[in-house]
Amino acid sequence: MKTTLQNSLFKHLLEATEIDTIQCRYIAFKLAENSVKRVVSIKQIDKLKYTLKTDNGSYLVEATVSSKLHP
Repeated sequence: MKTTLQNSLFKHLLEATEIDTIQCRYIAFKLAENSVKRVVSIKQIDKLKYTLKTDNGSYLVEATVSSKLHP
C-alpha cells in the first residue's frame, strides 16, 4: 500500500513541477512517511521552490539544480 501511495505522489510531483526524478522520488518518500495521502495543490514560489498543500498539512519544498555528469 505504501509503495503504491508513494508512486502516486511521485508521479504527481514529477508531472506538476520542474523537480528532477531523484528529488521527486525522495520528496514522495518523505510525504508518505508523514502520512500524506494526496497533494491538494502545488504552488510555485520561486524556481525549484514550491508549497505543497496536502491532506495532512502544507509543506515547503526546495529542490536543488542537478548537475549532469560528464564522462
